[in-house]
Amino acid sequence: MHRQPLMLLAGLLFASVSAAEFDPGEPDQQQLSAAEQGFYMAFMSDPQYPWSCKTEGENCDDREQAWQENINQVDSLNALQDDLGEAHLAGLVINGDLTAFGHDWQLDAYRELYHERLRMTVYPGLGNHDMANNVDDCFENRCATRMMQYLKNHVGTLNVRSFDYHDSGTYYQFPSLKRKYSKSFAYSWDVGDIHFVQLNNYPTYTANWNGWIFNKARRDYYQIESARQWLIDDLEQASREGKHIILNYHIAGFTDDIIDILRQYKVSAIFAGHIHQYIGQVGFYTLENFYGMGQHLPVFLGGAVVFQKYMLVHFMADQFAVSIVNSEPGGNYSLEEEGIYPLY
Repeated sequence: MHRQPLMLLAGLLFASVSAAEFDPGEPDQQQLSAAEQGFYMAFMSDPQYPWSCKTEGENCDDREQAWQENINQVDSLNALQDDLGEAHLAGLVINGDLTAFGHDWQLDAYRELYHERLRMTVYPGLGNHDMANNVDDCFENRCATRMMQYLKNHVGTLNVRSFDYHDSGTYYQFPSLKRKYSKSFAYSWDVGDIHFVQLNNYPTYTANWNGWIFNKARRDYYQIESARQWLIDDLEQASREGKHIILNYHIAGFTDDIIDILRQYKVSAIFAGHIHQYIGQVGFYTLENFYGMGQHLPVFLGGAVVFQKYMLVHFMADQFAVSIVNSEPGGNYSLEEEGIYPLY
């Protein structure tokens, strides 16, 4: 049984604490306003079922091990929600590589883990293992298509602010029925004064493929476009409303046509994944003094399920606090302070 934790306000971060050590605090602390308390969001990446290796030479397809490691992750997230309270934990962001190769049985396992067993809202993005690696590498491009359809359908269940997506509908063009899906499939949502954006693989990723849909007797086409213009429009509106901006995508890094957007809209942080062994803020991606002396743009990587780590982030009025969650004990997770960062 887990106990309701003390809200982690500025200056009250713990160095290391287990679930069993959480204390509910004094009554007056429990009655702090929602604005003072803020909210939490969990960030992870690369569940990548059934990926099971940490280094080269290990078995990367141990399904039993991969299943247990994902169960540990889900159990720890559910325990966090029990401890923090459903009203305070706004959900889970998964920054890419939901599956190893986009096969149907892998997506089925992911769904069971993160949509049936997990008891919170999930904001997923697709990574290279879900889309890029599978283009023209799976029968009739079913793997890439399957993952795009999953994302499109799931975003439709979320309370999103904007979704960069277009569907032509079914039409006939000799010699068959056709349907075309286009745009970047990026989407955004708000929690209070925080504006979150999910950009999938990376912001300027582009790809084209098609595949025959046998049960529809139709050929479907996918044209994945850069999210640049959509991102500018999305952030312009969020900035006019005074929102703090958090970007999410899978492969961290910056191209020249994205750097200017980050600076113009003063993005507070970027959360990504892809490099499995790194968890938390990484210096080799963080842009030091990007907004002026002492004003950095931090980049955080979400680790991977195989390493049994992810991040819990507490968003407050003008700053956010990052903690690393050790999920190996499942529901008996432990937390370790990572750092406190400003919201711009």
